[in-house]
Amino acid sequence: MRRWALVVVVLACGVAAAQEPAKSDVVLTLAADKAEYILGDDVQIEATLANNGEKEIELTELAFDDRSLSFDVTFETAPGKPKQFLFSVIRPDPHLVDRVPPPRVSLKAKKSVIALFRVPTLKPGPLTITGVYKGSDKEVKSASLALKVSPQAGDAARLAAILDTSKGTFQIDLLPEEAPNNVSNFVALARRGFYNAMIFHRVVKNSWIQTGCPYDNGYGGPGYSVRSEGESQSLVHELGVVSMSGNMKTNFTGSQFFICLTKIPAFDKKFTIIGRVPDAGQDTIRQIGGVDVDKQTDRPTKEDVRLKEVKIVAVK
Repeated sequence: MRRWALVVVVLACGVAAAQEPAKSDVVLTLAADKAEYILGDDVQIEATLANNGEKEIELTELAFDDRSLSFDVTFETAPGKPKQFLFSVIRPDPHLVDRVPPPRVSLKAKKSVIALFRVPTLKPGPLTITGVYKGSDKEVKSASLALKVSPQAGDAARLAAILDTSKGTFQIDLLPEEAPNNVSNFVALARRGFYNAMIFHRVVKNSWIQTGCPYDNGYGGPGYSVRSEGESQSLVHELGVVSMSGNMKTNFTGSQFFICLTKIPAFDKKFTIIGRVPDAGQDTIRQIGGVDVDKQTDRPTKEDVRLKEVKIVAVK
């Protein structure tokens, strides 16, 4: 009898262990401002975080931050070829992330909070966006938004950046299929006017030119960091290639980027390539690379080479 009693207890435990876990009281829902977009538009998303439980709970404040809200995005790099990535940033940056916890808020039972966010469109075709919230005890995902992105007029189906500088204008053909999160971040910064009126603070003769620092000294960023995507890339650093400058110790990028004036194999798989300057713009980047610089700092001495404006456009 004792044996049978023991068997019954074990079976009962097995049945209990197989039951589905209780659903979280925290529910995340997303709503887009429309269902169809034109390439270059931002998807405006209204995110609602609700406490459907019976008790007040403490949560991480709803914000665009890897420790709070990110967006799982799927788009097509070509018809029938989907690309999935997590549109996400780390705030304030990887050096401080363990020292500066995200803000916490109390959410009463049956109450909710709402915030607005923007997700850049990268390519024409179907677009799926799912919210991922990590600010509660358990990770919470929203239902997916199924959207559509169309080319601009004249079949303009690729994203590019037009850089107007004091040495002339040139174009960067962006490569979202190669580095979707970093390209999304670059596009978001440019559309907000972040890069306007900055200088090329570093010019390494016959090697590369660098800009994107709000302090114009090479030590600034946007106030957050983005994970590098360079280690998975097969692209190489050569004339015209545009890469995000990154911290080699933390493997994160920010807002600074550089443009290669020659082949630099030592940078391959270490820095995230986001685009390429076509042949028509390479004379301009060479002009920038030919200014007089301080040999100690690589900073232009006689004149500032200014990045007047960066515009995001769609091209054929």
